[in-house]
Amino acid sequence: MLLPMAKARGPRMAQFLDGAVAKSGLNKSILDAAWGRFITLCACKAEGAGGMVVKGS
Repeated sequence: MLLPMAKARGPRMAQFLDGAVAKSGLNKSILDAAWGRFITLCACKAEGAGGMVVKGS
């Protein structure tokens, strides 16, 4: 048995979208920071082993 979907309310929907956009930006920042830390650690390991890290685009 299918139930009818509830209609979205204007202000609540806008509030949800604003929160989703903010969380999306935060997730991107965290991911960027994680990759930056990973590159730094790889560079340190490579330097200790006599190598080097080459970053691509």
